[in-house]
Amino acid sequence: RPRPAIQTHHGSTYTLVLPSMLHDKLNELSRKEGATLFMTLLAAYQSFLSRYTGQEDILVGSPIANRNYREIEGLIGFFVNTLVYRANLSGRPTFQDVLYQVRQKALKAYEYQDIPFEKIVEVVQPERSTSHSPIFQTMFILQNMKQELPVLSSRSIEMIESYSPIAKFDLSVMAAETEEGLLFTFEYNKDLFNATTIERMAGHFEKWLHEVSHRPQNPLHDLSMLSEPERNLLLETWNDTVMEMSHQGLICDRFEEQVAMRPDAIAIVDQTKQWTYGELDIQANQLANVLQRKGVAPESVVGVYLPRSAELMASLLGILKAGGAYVVLDPLYPKSRLEYMIEDAGIQFVVTAEGQEGHFAHVEMVRLEELTVESVIAPTRQINPENLAYIVYTSGSTGKPKGVMVEYRSLMNMVSWHQEVYRISAEDRATQIAGVAFDSAVQEIWPYLTAGAALYLSTEELRINPEALRDWLIDSRITASFAPTPILERLLKLSWPDKTDLRFIITGGDQLTQYPSNDIPFAVINQYGPSENTVVTTDCYVPVGVTTGTPSIGRPIANTEVYVLDSHLQLVPIGVIGDLYIGGKSLARGYANRPDLTKEKFIPHPFKSGERLYYTGDKASYLSDGNLQFHGRIDDQVKIRGFRIELGEIEAVLQAHSSVKEAVVLVREDYQGDKRLVAYVVGEGSVREWREYLQTHLPNYMVPTNFIEMEFLPLTPNGKLDLKALPILSEQSAKNTVYPRNPLEELIASVWSQVLGIGDIGVQDSFFELGGHSLLATQVVSRLQEVFQIKLPVRELFEYSTVEALSKRMDQLRKGSEKREIPPLVPMERGNNIPLSYGQQRLWFIDQFAPNSALYNMPMVCRLKG
Repeated sequence: RPRPAIQTHHGSTYTLVLPSMLHDKLNELSRKEGATLFMTLLAAYQSFLSRYTGQEDILVGSPIANRNYREIEGLIGFFVNTLVYRANLSGRPTFQDVLYQVRQKALKAYEYQDIPFEKIVEVVQPERSTSHSPIFQTMFILQNMKQELPVLSSRSIEMIESYSPIAKFDLSVMAAETEEGLLFTFEYNKDLFNATTIERMAGHFEKWLHEVSHRPQNPLHDLSMLSEPERNLLLETWNDTVMEMSHQGLICDRFEEQVAMRPDAIAIVDQTKQWTYGELDIQANQLANVLQRKGVAPESVVGVYLPRSAELMASLLGILKAGGAYVVLDPLYPKSRLEYMIEDAGIQFVVTAEGQEGHFAHVEMVRLEELTVESVIAPTRQINPENLAYIVYTSGSTGKPKGVMVEYRSLMNMVSWHQEVYRISAEDRATQIAGVAFDSAVQEIWPYLTAGAALYLSTEELRINPEALRDWLIDSRITASFAPTPILERLLKLSWPDKTDLRFIITGGDQLTQYPSNDIPFAVINQYGPSENTVVTTDCYVPVGVTTGTPSIGRPIANTEVYVLDSHLQLVPIGVIGDLYIGGKSLARGYANRPDLTKEKFIPHPFKSGERLYYTGDKASYLSDGNLQFHGRIDDQVKIRGFRIELGEIEAVLQAHSSVKEAVVLVREDYQGDKRLVAYVVGEGSVREWREYLQTHLPNYMVPTNFIEMEFLPLTPNGKLDLKALPILSEQSAKNTVYPRNPLEELIASVWSQVLGIGDIGVQDSFFELGGHSLLATQVVSRLQEVFQIKLPVRELFEYSTVEALSKRMDQLRKGSEKREIPPLVPMERGNNIPLSYGQQRLWFIDQFAPNSALYNMPMVCRLKG
């Protein structure tokens, strides 16, 4: 679960008893490796946490009796201290390696067990947050001292287990040696973990203990924590997607079947005209005949340089009828990008029309206006499922786009699945809204033109105007539509009539961050899928009326497999985040002219010999019901001041605010080169309002430093957010200093300045970002309490860590506190000598160096000339 802004301690427990044979095996391993049972269990727990979290630097706290001096052995009192054990699990360590490391560090820690944990926190000065404890958030305890009850002649004594519903840390694992075996108690924070999650984790831990005790010499990544039923669930049950499609044949075959059955039915409607299936077929056949005569054949790649129009649809169909594969060259793209795509794909012919500016070197332009005398009869073609159908270009890490080559068999698997699952028929009216060069356009076009449906083409104006797009969908009586995620989220914020012809809107391209409300009159289908798996990999209907969390991305589509694996290609348990891999019939051939990249991304299938998996670079986890939860890109997880942060989590919370229409959060560098979170927001509220809202829902380190108000978020031609078009921080905006605006803010800033030893403190600067820590926080609170005569707990400064926030909190405390009656002054007898205050002592000392000076009687000095 998302971590609350302020740490809670609502706890519960789960108990696990290990079989005595496993207990004996762990003791045997401890003796063999020269370690105590505590060291062995601690090493197992730290290596288990590493596999569970994917992190290599693991810190665990553990209490120690701290009675290592003979003088205090007989004393009654509390001498317990907390030690922190840090394990480095990088590389390919075996459990023996980890145990040796833990043993050495434990022995070293025992030498310095007198150092209080609070002193370590003071010296290390970790980033502080009210959302969790410092340095470590999980504890491990072993109770291996037998507790013998005293025997009384006339009374019996019985041990009663006590339970306190308080979790001191996120997760504490307490082990105890009993007659029944090794007993583990998992004490967990209910606001962070579900009971089912802990129960599942306990089962994984038991399996892990079995693995490390029986195979300690094996690399950790070779060991499994999954039971056989869970392994089968992840490998087989949830990937049982085999589906025999009722429709056979390739794109052109199915389209021509519709032409024969309904030649006068509407096929295409654009902003200026509409074509029937018969008219569309004629246009496509004329182009196909020309292209075949010019030498286009299977595996030939032909470009199309046309905007969204009926002519574009005819051109795509004509290229396929000729036996070739198409590449859409969007006129909205820069010419340099288009020229690269033409060269990279080996394009010799580009289909275009009059009115389209542009000329490309080394290719022949085929103009549609010149085809009127061509035959309208479809040419013969020799195409098989392994032939190339199209190439779609996506952004590449090198700065150059990469071409994804999709074969007919992959395309037909997606088309057939779409038609059967969503029950597409000739009665449907669908839309083409996505960018024409975007892979989602493939799903918008072919499942509908091969089913006899009517395809309505959007305009660029409709794409950027949600109200107009809604009205167009209603007036055109659209039944099925796709909308890129940013566009859909705008549509969901609008009011809709109670009934429309619209059955569903599919969305994809970005992470969906909101659920539809109960009054939306159509279903929302959330899809996930990279171009490398032919548009769609998983899908699900999004439930309505949900107010927390983000929608899942569903389950794999027909004849598709998904796996969530760790860095060593091992299955991760349910609920654990890992890397998402895809297999099945929809996989693309690879990348055009990039065999090295194809080999890197399309790897041998670790579970099926002779097959492939595609490495997506996305993070995901399985939910307990088999649906997948998307967790962003591998490179979307950022680290700010030592904290790992998911930008999508901040965006989801920010977009839940009623005044926010759209928001995106990025990491930017300020003028000093420091990383900071920047929120770009489209909305009607104020920056102060948004900041305060986030402060009540997120830890301070996840609240953006800067908020930039936008009229709209820029989109790429494909309908995705154009992150490069967002403004960067200038030096002035990066400083973004707002100085105190009232006496209370001025006083707080003054106290901070004195304690921190710096000047120019803005009201939105964080005390801890400026170098503050717990000891300095105590000084600040002490001074403020002295001045205002109010009770101000130190934790308030952690929660309200800016001058602005603390000022408002103190104002509330002042107004809410009862007026104190000041007792009257009473004359008191004085002795001969009255102790000086510290301030008086300082003044007396200064007077000794400059006797009779009137300096401290002068409030100000004015120099007069004349």
